[in-house]
Amino acid sequence: MKKLGLQRLNSHFVVVSVLLVAKFALVRYALFDSVNVLRDIFVEIGGIVILSAIIELLFGKKRWVAAAYFVYNALCSVFLFSLLMYFNAFSRIYTYHALTEIKMLGSVTDGGTMGMFFHAWYLLLFADLAVIAVLALCRRYPIGRAQRASWKPVTWTAVCGVVLSLINMVIGSKYSNDVTAFADDAGILNAEAFQVYESQKQSNIPLSTITQSAIDRLKGISEPTHPRYFGMAKGKNLIIIQMESIPNFVIGAKVNGVEVTPTLDSLAQSDVYFRNWTTEIGQGHTSDAEIIANTSLYPLEEGSLFQADPTKDFPSLPKLLNQAGYRTMALHTNDIKFYNRNVVYPSLGFQQFYDMKYFGTEDKIAYAASDDVLYQKSLPLFTALQAKHQPFYAFMVTLSSHEPFELPAKYQTLPLPADMAGTEVGKFLVAAHYADAALGRFVNQLKEDGLWNQSVVLIYGDHFPFPDEWYQKNAAEQAAFTSAVGHPENIVDMYNIAGILHVPGMKHQTVEMPGGEIDTLPTVANLLGIRLNQIHFGEDVLNQSQNLLGFRYYEPDGTYEDNQVLYNPTTTVAVDVNTHNVVPTTPLMKQISARVEELEAMSTVYLEHLPDRQ
Repeated sequence: MKKLGLQRLNSHFVVVSVLLVAKFALVRYALFDSVNVLRDIFVEIGGIVILSAIIELLFGKKRWVAAAYFVYNALCSVFLFSLLMYFNAFSRIYTYHALTEIKMLGSVTDGGTMGMFFHAWYLLLFADLAVIAVLALCRRYPIGRAQRASWKPVTWTAVCGVVLSLINMVIGSKYSNDVTAFADDAGILNAEAFQVYESQKQSNIPLSTITQSAIDRLKGISEPTHPRYFGMAKGKNLIIIQMESIPNFVIGAKVNGVEVTPTLDSLAQSDVYFRNWTTEIGQGHTSDAEIIANTSLYPLEEGSLFQADPTKDFPSLPKLLNQAGYRTMALHTNDIKFYNRNVVYPSLGFQQFYDMKYFGTEDKIAYAASDDVLYQKSLPLFTALQAKHQPFYAFMVTLSSHEPFELPAKYQTLPLPADMAGTEVGKFLVAAHYADAALGRFVNQLKEDGLWNQSVVLIYGDHFPFPDEWYQKNAAEQAAFTSAVGHPENIVDMYNIAGILHVPGMKHQTVEMPGGEIDTLPTVANLLGIRLNQIHFGEDVLNQSQNLLGFRYYEPDGTYEDNQVLYNPTTTVAVDVNTHNVVPTTPLMKQISARVEELEAMSTVYLEHLPDRQ
């Protein structure tokens, strides 16, 4: 007859499982702002006991089983801690795809960015580990002794965990396109497991059906036979300036009566101003903005294109301009190896790229040389080509307005009121003010050198400075934002980035129709007299009266913005893009959402079938 002790579960199994249930419940409160203890236990305990059972079955009969449970507990605590930090930065639950970005964290944390996402209470996740470690050192914790348990109760517990997790996954499957909503409804571990399952599914969209006419039909547009402005800037240079974290709300904003972005304000009144220019970035953030603008393709649902498919032979704007006799170059003051730009830029067709080796590290702000250095050292390259009558395409990526928005004192020239000083909003506005001033000096120099009237210049922000949810959880930040902009930030503000286009000879106009980074390629190609015979998911915004823009990663697939609303299919919330007010949803919105989801799936399939660069 077996001893009774072998019939029981290992005490470490029980204690660690209970501790982890408590930790997951605590994290759920921080993530989802709600407390329902019974529900939290129900949705999380299945995944926890499955993991605990695996530990028990692998190490339960080892002398150092307690150490195994300690490591298991520690790893789960690190996972939950990183989940909180990631959610604060990106307003969503991360999945295993985020592991591809780990090597990028060094550059971000070097600038102190992560400090703004940390709260001291997060250390509670490790409090039990500290206690256990002290007890072990005092030999009051059985770190070296094993309490053996029978495999039967462990197995049956694991089976119950699997059944419970499957039940929760079925319940949460209605949120299959929104990992954060899935985690809220069905459990964090279940959401992570479901994402692994979903990633193995193959799209049922045949490559042969992905045609430009099919894309235009889903978007509800037709491309004109004789588009306006075709070739208006033929032979002119093209300069695209992708400004770090510059949203549309800074244009016209004032602090103590001082314009935050006087250069952008002036250009918005003299050139083509896209009032509703939109970012559609995914996990790759700045790098996604680069590839979206240069390819007119959607980002990945998970992961960064710069990491996942850096050697694809992308149909792109640089390649079109190479064929038209342009010299093409990318300019960025950071290390070219960051985000695989040294691999991706050639895949995009850039003939040359200039990075930290060229710009140096003088006048450093956060990660690299300042925007002033970027502009000043780029000008000689441009004027040399201009002297040779060689048209060029320069794609410039600025960096000085990147979080954590810490600028040298000499560049902090925007006077902040007392209630705004010390807030992240205030620090960002100071950084935006400097970035705008550096841009102004560059524009003036382009004019002095005769380049301004010989160049098409597109200026846009790559993405938002922070997610809108971040403001909503901090009254001081929201008050600072409202003071500068005139209203609290909302979802439309979050995705609405600065967008200004200078075309020699084109009169000022304000374009109210939504457009975005994905529309960059077809819009400038038309101006330069280049007809497109390649797949593009954007449109020439100067030749259309309506648009349909999809979002990925930050919002569930199927989220879209058109001329009327920004609609989320998971929450079924629709926000008017002009008034920023919530409006009633309609059956048509759900139909449009389905079309957008199909467009995004088509983009993914198209990307998967692109050949590698030879």
